[in-house]
Amino acid sequence: MLVFLVGEGPTDIGDLSSAPSYRNGGEGFFQPLIRTMLGDCEFDGQKVTALGKRKIRGAKTALGRKAAIAAVLAEALEADILVYSMDADHAFKRRRAELVQYLQGQGMPFAVAVAKETVEAWVMGDPAAVAAIEPDVAPPPKPEHLWGKPKEPDSDHPKQFLRRLVDRNPDREDFAAAGEAALPSQLCQRCPESFKPFADEISSFSGHLPCTP
Repeated sequence: MLVFLVGEGPTDIGDLSSAPSYRNGGEGFFQPLIRTMLGDCEFDGQKVTALGKRKIRGAKTALGRKAAIAAVLAEALEADILVYSMDADHAFKRRRAELVQYLQGQGMPFAVAVAKETVEAWVMGDPAAVAAIEPDVAPPPKPEHLWGKPKEPDSDHPKQFLRRLVDRNPDREDFAAAGEAALPSQLCQRCPESFKPFADEISSFSGHLPCTP
């Protein structure tokens, strides 16, 4: 199965965030997590900001254009599914709805992985995922509810909260380890607003039930 994966950077999608000539197979959070949900997969993809800026009929916003371009690229590669990931950054409902709206009209099977508020909240959605970065620390019970100033070290922004929790800035390898350890059923329970819709889209495509323990 070939997954076309779009994301924001190396902690999300690993080396797919780099130009093809600079990729060496390093994964981010999403590749091992998707593999847990779909089984054996191969991945191709791009960083969100690398998607073109050409005009797309019917796409009135930048996010809509990028979603449509991602679908075209995925179809050209004969991918089986497009997974479009991004942080919500306090605009979860709008961003998810907009992505779904534009992707539904493209004819490409898709799943929208919009974390509320950032992917760090999903990392903290499973204690085993956090333990893969730093053992013997307890993540917050409702990571989707965390928010604060993103550059304020003492804020409850998910990036800052995770940094303090593991006592360092997690790198790509940390996120990949967290994705490998994360159980979708746990994420469905602890991140129900944003992870469960993504898991439901995956299950409608695969027939698997990620939210079932």
